[in-house]
Amino acid sequence: MSEFQKISLEECAERLLAMERPQIVMHVHPDGDTVGSAAALARALLSIGKEPILLCDDPIPERLCFLTEGLTVGTPEKGRETLAVDVASPAQLGSLREILTGELAPRLQIDHHERGERFADTLIAPDAAAAGEIVFALLTYLEGAGKIPSLSKETLTCLYASISSDTGGFRFANTTADTHRIAASLHERGVDAAAINRLLFASHSESELRAEAMVISSIRTECDGALAYAAITLSMREKEGLPLDAFETAVDIVRSLRTAKIAAVLKESKAQSFKVSLRANQADVASIAAQFGGGGHKLAAGCTIKAEDAEKAWEMLAPYLKKALLPDENS
Repeated sequence: MSEFQKISLEECAERLLAMERPQIVMHVHPDGDTVGSAAALARALLSIGKEPILLCDDPIPERLCFLTEGLTVGTPEKGRETLAVDVASPAQLGSLREILTGELAPRLQIDHHERGERFADTLIAPDAAAAGEIVFALLTYLEGAGKIPSLSKETLTCLYASISSDTGGFRFANTTADTHRIAASLHERGVDAAAINRLLFASHSESELRAEAMVISSIRTECDGALAYAAITLSMREKEGLPLDAFETAVDIVRSLRTAKIAAVLKESKAQSFKVSLRANQADVASIAAQFGGGGHKLAAGCTIKAEDAEKAWEMLAPYLKKALLPDENS
């Protein structure tokens, strides 16, 4: 039995306010949801005189830096209280997992993933499309209770970006009626949705476009096209001078293949370590990611695989994906 408890929104709000020197940790290979959610929390805490810092084991992608503008992205500091947002398991902390222990161990975990490993007292809402939905509820509760000032446009922008990012611009199956209601509320409060979505989905650096071309040329299929994948090795990236964060949207490129029911991208982040992104139409890829210490949602998950090379990593992963494509003979 886990030593950690699920807590209510109200209790999470109280404990958040009680943090004197908070540091907010995001997951490795940060996406718009973890960055937007963490930045929104940091901006709200700044508004009441706190001095939060943001932590991540990987650099913030260039296209998401508009969310952290004016905030401190740093390294763990003694005497600070840690909370994690949009982090499904300790493995997603990367090397920070070894640092954030003892008095620096996370005290709160705000998350929406169905599968993962609890590592702190948790405010969790598996039905939420994004961690940003939970942070929206948390901050509007504090705002309504008079515990924090009216949310700034920058904070509202971060919230909208987190939700739009994790729903693919409200295109993915995780988008709910509540998601649209929250987005509508943010619209009403002055968020420039068009500008945010352009930055998230229609604004690319040269390296990102070159990365997309590499992914497209690397796509392979099995199971009559139902299983599509791409492997991006360290040597491939180094040859073209491409950083890892240029491949953040790689799995969305692979999943766009019309025949694909499951899409996978394996990115070698450092020698013999592959960050895996999984997407599916129906299959439960979260349970597959969990086999490798990762987590996520049924249709969107990730993990890290240690292997000698990309071929070995794929040999480890592929049997699980192929089995997931088969109908359950025991049902």
